[in-house]
Amino acid sequence: MLYIFRHRLIEPFHMTGGTISGNIARTRGSVVDISSGGYFIKTGGAITGYASDQSNRNVVKNISGTVQNYMGHAVYAGSDSVFRYKDTTARQSSNMSWTNGTASGGWDN
Repeated sequence: MLYIFRHRLIEPFHMTGGTISGNIARTRGSVVDISSGGYFIKTGGAITGYASDQSNRNVVKNISGTVQNYMGHAVYAGSDSVFRYKDTTARQSSNMSWTNGTASGGWDN
């Protein structure tokens, strides 16, 4: 089991290819966690979600090991009051972005 301890992204992150999978986090944004004023754009590649790929999934679990849905198994952007998440797989064709609190594309909420 791999636990990732990372800081929230405040630098621009632009994903154009590749695959991100197999990660576990204890708080929101298993793989990508963008601050409310951050910048994220995905125009290619894939970020696996939780339920859609049992062998390669990214997942957010609390310290007891309980899965935390609606917390961005693939991607989380924002703050506690204004946020977007992607729990399902962000496939190659799923374009998404978050720029200074404005979201567009294939988010789950």
